[in-house]
Amino acid sequence: SETLNDYEEGSWTPTLPSGGSMSVAAATYIKIGKQVTVQFYVQNISPTANNSALQIGGLPYAGTGTSNVYHAGSIFYTGISSGDATKYGMGAANGSSYLYFHFIDGTGGSSVTNMGSGSGKHLIGSITYTS
Repeated sequence: SETLNDYEEGSWTPTLPSGGSMSVAAATYIKIGKQVTVQFYVQNISPTANNSALQIGGLPYAGTGTSNVYHAGSIFYTGISSGDATKYGMGAANGSSYLYFHFIDGTGGSSVTNMGSGSGKHLIGSITYTS
C-alpha cells in the first residue's frame, strides 16, 4: 500500500556502452514504486564501431532481473535514412541499466548494429519498465 508513496522524477545521462559519442538534448524519468518511465532525445549518435550492438546505457534504474519479462518501448523518431533504422524496436534489458534494440521484422536477432550512413543520427523515444 505504500508503493505509490515511492515517487521520484529527474534527469538521467544516456551513454553508449559500446563506445562512441552523442549529444543529449533531453533525458528525463519518473519512478513510481517499481515502475520507471524514461524519455530521451539523443542526437549526433556516432558509435565507435558500427558492428557493436546498439545500446543506450545510463538508465536511472536497472530493469527487473525476472526472466521472460520483456519491457518494450517506443521510438518516435530516428533521423536515420538508411541501415536498420526502420526495422527495430527497443527494450529495457533485464537486470541491467541499458536499452537494447531488437529486429521486429524477423530478419535478425537482438544485435542491431547498423545505424545507417551519413550524419544526423538521432533517436527520440520512451519506455516504461519495472525496476
